[in-house]
Amino acid sequence: MMVTPAFAAPLDPGDITGGTGHDVNGTTTQTDAYKATVAWGSMAFDYDFGTWSTSAHTWSGAGWSATDFDGTKDQVKITNDSSQPINAAFAYTKDSAKGGATTGTFTKVTGNLDGDKTGTMALDLCATSGTAPVEETYLNLQGAPAANTTAGKVGAVTVTLATSPYSSTTELAKILDTTVASVTAAANTEVPVETAMTELAQAAVTSGYTVTMASGIYTPIDTTTGTWVGKFIVTNDNTPSNTKTDAADRTIAVVVTIV
Repeated sequence: MMVTPAFAAPLDPGDITGGTGHDVNGTTTQTDAYKATVAWGSMAFDYDFGTWSTSAHTWSGAGWSATDFDGTKDQVKITNDSSQPINAAFAYTKDSAKGGATTGTFTKVTGNLDGDKTGTMALDLCATSGTAPVEETYLNLQGAPAANTTAGKVGAVTVTLATSPYSSTTELAKILDTTVASVTAAANTEVPVETAMTELAQAAVTSGYTVTMASGIYTPIDTTTGTWVGKFIVTNDNTPSNTKTDAADRTIAVVVTIV
């Protein structure tokens, strides 16, 4: 006896109601949390009105004690344990009674030299299982306070913390492979192609961030195509330690329009 197997036959589409496929849609949510820590130096400084000259009838050698601005007493340190980036801004206000002619600025290095200003400090978000971003600024004092033989308040420092939509992490995420895959260059060779790719990447990020390449090798395939393997870096212009590099090399097929 011979048995003939029966094979399933597909239904005619006209016999099906509702279709045989459907898109799956999804939304995502997250609950951000913010925590910032401000660590203060002692903010205790000595001002010397100088030495009186009995012949010239003038004071000389007046000024704030240089040794007090040692990177510890004058430091304000901000730590961001938040899931999103934050900005920090700093201000000095002299005391109306004892502040005298004092003014205060904040710089990226210690020493009371009124050098490179901190401006608005940009702290990146805290990466998952990562180390919290930390930044420091240093108070500089200019001008003489009112005469005061005992320790007393001559002014106050205020730190203003605010949420920010921008960081090196968020900006790097804006540089998609497709963003830099079609370039215009003078030749299909490494330098002009990588320059054009970097310009396109730069245009994709927010002003105040700079894009560079950590590494990169461009290999032409023919006269108008090639493959780039490498990493991008995004760095905040004002807070250089707020920087992010691709975790792994990208491999991008590049199409080149020769001009």
